[in-house]
Amino acid sequence: MSTIVDVSLIILGLRKLFPREVKIMIREAVMPSTNFSEKRFPFFWEYLYRNLYRRADHVVVLSNRAKQRLIEVTGVDEGRITVIYNAVSDERIGYLSRPTPNRKGDPISLVSVGRLEYQKGYDLLVECFPYVIEKYPNLRLTIYGEGREKRTLQRQIERLGLGDAIALAGYVDNPLDAVQQADLFVMSSRYEGMSNAMLEALCCGTPVLMANNPENSADELIIDGKNGFLVPTCSADAIEHGLLRALGECRKLDRGWIRRDTRHRFSFERYLQSYTELIERACEREPG
Repeated sequence: MSTIVDVSLIILGLRKLFPREVKIMIREAVMPSTNFSEKRFPFFWEYLYRNLYRRADHVVVLSNRAKQRLIEVTGVDEGRITVIYNAVSDERIGYLSRPTPNRKGDPISLVSVGRLEYQKGYDLLVECFPYVIEKYPNLRLTIYGEGREKRTLQRQIERLGLGDAIALAGYVDNPLDAVQQADLFVMSSRYEGMSNAMLEALCCGTPVLMANNPENSADELIIDGKNGFLVPTCSADAIEHGLLRALGECRKLDRGWIRRDTRHRFSFERYLQSYTELIERACEREPG
């Protein structure tokens, strides 16, 4: 079983060297089209996907939308694709039973956790922020993570005069305490498989704002107005309007319900059971 694209393609390229009874399972963590579109020679990578992924016995994807995109891009038979959502372990989330503090009168706290890379769209989030703080001057955003775009983002923050409103907090071992205390978790990703950071935020009871575009599966995760808010496209304007709506409503959401719903839908027990059943099916002896 391979979860790394480059390794997956190599293994599938060598498929004929393996004995027949050896089963190959591939896990595709993001939308296939976004995976090869950022490569140096996208048409070559698309060719590899289309010609090699059909050799896999089973392909695991993280959402139903990713399943449909994989069929469109590679032509893999639908019966060999299994959707298994990511999961959150209660042992990792140590704040589930902590009461939500009374935030009345406190500054509004936004938080995000992710690599500082183009994929995560933090440049779009920063771009729209001056217009949002005009309405919410006590708004504060903290972004946890490191990456190649850190210096560029810091310069953008300084150029827009947002040094007091946005903090790039760098990498921390466990940002969940800050996530638990936040009013809203913001995901501005241009594309995403299924973010574990977002699932952990929901498991903490923190509502999530996320762009619902063709390159992610936001509408399979976010129930708009219940556990978070959907933005129709990934652009600065859309994120701005989404934030203005969310900031007026996020403190009204039932954080206890968000915790319970997330733990039910994305439990580690369900995750293990899904993989157990998949491996058992894969190991069934073929006729003849």
